[in-house]
Amino acid sequence: MDLMSEDEEGRSGDNNLSLHNDQLEYLIHYVEQDRDAILMENEDLKDKLEAYRQREHEQEEALHSLSGLRKRIQVNEHKYRDHLKHMRQSERAIECLKRRMSELTGNTQALHALSVSELRDLEDTLDTALYKARAEQKIVEQRQALDRQVEVQQELKLCVICMSAEKTILCLPCRHVCMCQPCSAHSEVTRCPICRLDIAEKMAIFA
Repeated sequence: MDLMSEDEEGRSGDNNLSLHNDQLEYLIHYVEQDRDAILMENEDLKDKLEAYRQREHEQEEALHSLSGLRKRIQVNEHKYRDHLKHMRQSERAIECLKRRMSELTGNTQALHALSVSELRDLEDTLDTALYKARAEQKIVEQRQALDRQVEVQQELKLCVICMSAEKTILCLPCRHVCMCQPCSAHSEVTRCPICRLDIAEKMAIFA
């Protein structure tokens, strides 16, 4: 009887050990599955972080490019105002010369009464008036060219869709700034109007 009892206890111990081994293997398998899931999630998070950093870099480059464009426009507008100021000064001087010429050419007796030195002064005045008239023409042409340039630059600020509101939306990943906020909100605007690339994100940019 004692031998049978010892055999039964041995078999019971073996069964318990086998059960513990099965439980341990199950736990190990579960932990390995959990570990693999965590590793996959970490890799996915790393990819998302890298994509986010790349997007930040692209946004910084786009903002820098936009800032440079605004500075160029401001410089050109300042130059235009300076040219306009000089042109108005020249216009006033030319008007004075024109009035003086009109007074002299309209009175022949006054011309005959002039001395040689006065006639030479008049000739110099006429030469100066001619020079300034040509300079005025050149200034007018420059002003017209500047006006066209300013118009082009103003158009560059406008939304390419409505052509009335200022561009405030940056398209990613192409980095084109080409739309205003209301136009970008339309559901059918899914591609960049400039390059036709699919838009992954629209970012608002303010001056």
